[in-house]
Amino acid sequence: MVDGMAGRVSLKDIATETGVSVSTVSLALAGDRRVTASTRDRIRAAADKLGYVRDPILASLAAGRFRHAGKPVRIAVNLENSGWSNLLRQQAEAMGMTASPLDGPVARIQALAVEQGAAALVINRRGVDVSLLSGSALPTVLWEDEGPAAPPVDLVETCEWWTATAGAIERVRAAGHRNPVAVLTPARPRHWHDDIRLACAQAMGVPTYEWRGDDAEAAAFVIRHKADALVVGMPHVHEHLQKQGVHLPLASLIVHADPWFAQYAGWKPDQEHRGQVTLEIIEQRLRYGPRPPRRIVIPPQWQDGKSLHG
Repeated sequence: MVDGMAGRVSLKDIATETGVSVSTVSLALAGDRRVTASTRDRIRAAADKLGYVRDPILASLAAGRFRHAGKPVRIAVNLENSGWSNLLRQQAEAMGMTASPLDGPVARIQALAVEQGAAALVINRRGVDVSLLSGSALPTVLWEDEGPAAPPVDLVETCEWWTATAGAIERVRAAGHRNPVAVLTPARPRHWHDDIRLACAQAMGVPTYEWRGDDAEAAAFVIRHKADALVVGMPHVHEHLQKQGVHLPLASLIVHADPWFAQYAGWKPDQEHRGQVTLEIIEQRLRYGPRPPRRIVIPPQWQDGKSLHG
């Protein structure tokens, strides 16, 4: 039991105990699916341990659904990945919101969202001219960072690439591999994140090759540097190198939730957390009005796999 002014355990006490935010504790205790099942269980266990008793009046208010201008909230969603769209839709529905897919030219995307009756917009498209998003009448959350400058709208990313690249290299070395080589896959068109990954690998003394489809050249680079392990941008590169006779332990900068990636060690983007934060931002913008844009990085989760050890 946590001692307080009246001996009552607060949400802040539980947040301190579990290392999460007060808002996450509130959502978890309300059974909100925006919080992962494992985190909900951990928070509930901590609440029980501390002797938390939920205020019935606050609980009834929290069970309500957010409305904007007296209407249910509709969000227009322009995402390249259908899995991400489906997850965000489910998370929105858990809040009483509606998330609808939106297609169309980027230059008209916000006008299309307004025509759709949306109160907010979530967009993830490569090659977006972010200047077109400034001064929007709709709260807009961007999921793809198109430049290092401060974005004109809220930005929620799932990775900070210098840290992710350095972390993957450190894990490869911790597994006992002393001469890793990085084989990275730059985006088309090239993204500034590609330069971050390249610079980080080079700064850590790792020979780095940017693969653009020439399997034989990539394999020759790895063999020439007598690599004993690989750091790759995506696991798909592994298959290409294996066909060239290169069979080495590896870690990937990106792995996804798809079962195909299960054997690979690497960084898994926390899409569930990104969706949760995105919806929280939208609710705040609709409730309190315009605020300076926020840039939020959701740390990825490391997935261990036999590709690094077996």
